[in-house]
Amino acid sequence: MQIRSSAAAYHSPVPHQWGVRLNHFVWIQQADAESVDNRPQCLQQRVVRGGHSPHVSPTLRVDKMLKSRQHWGVPVSVATTLNHACSALAERPEATMLAGGTDLMVEVNHGRRHLVDVVTLDQVPELSHWERNGDVFRLGSGLTYTALAGPLLADFLPGLAQAARTVGSPQIRNSGTLGGNLATASPAGDTIPVLAALNAVVELRSADSYREVPVTDFVTGVKHNDLRPGELIEAIREPVAAGPQEFLKVGPRNAMEISVVSLAMV
Repeated sequence: MQIRSSAAAYHSPVPHQWGVRLNHFVWIQQADAESVDNRPQCLQQRVVRGGHSPHVSPTLRVDKMLKSRQHWGVPVSVATTLNHACSALAERPEATMLAGGTDLMVEVNHGRRHLVDVVTLDQVPELSHWERNGDVFRLGSGLTYTALAGPLLADFLPGLAQAARTVGSPQIRNSGTLGGNLATASPAGDTIPVLAALNAVVELRSADSYREVPVTDFVTGVKHNDLRPGELIEAIREPVAAGPQEFLKVGPRNAMEISVVSLAMV
């Protein structure tokens, strides 16, 4: 993967309003070529306006590095492997984990959440992986609603697929993740009733530990979960459907609305 320009979040003059300005780019550069693979902390970061920096080599490879960058005072660590993510959280256990951001950014936009430190998880391939072992599916926490509702999984996990199809708009389903929905622990979380009905198990990992928790124990209250400092949701395990499954929900509107009441039958 080559380093290249990317749109950076910016804070507008209006309080609590965020957006994307396409001519603002974040670049990562380094002074010592030998430090790229061995010492990612040696990276120097800066924001370049105008979309071009003559000092950055377009061939700089960053595949094996944990890339850190700063957006207006908020440090953002972009994890590219599961180990990198766990290491970043071990160093800064107070950091906010960001996957799809469909729940988090609502709170940020309304001023209900102040970000101090962020570790992004959407570039970690291990979290977007799924596999079947016998009669059990292991679903990476980074799987999107679109992936859950797709034909590869829907035939075996129909209840979860139905729940995923009811979430928001196509844009939200393309970004929002299974792990994010579970970690938010909202009473309106669409995947949670299905996971609870199937006695799903949550795999939690940190830099120095691994544990498994039933979904019904992981959600401890309204928007409260059993995650410990430095931990992330690695995967969720649930059984293959042994019969018909159904998911239903009632909301203020027929579509693109959070649920008031939801029901999972397995």
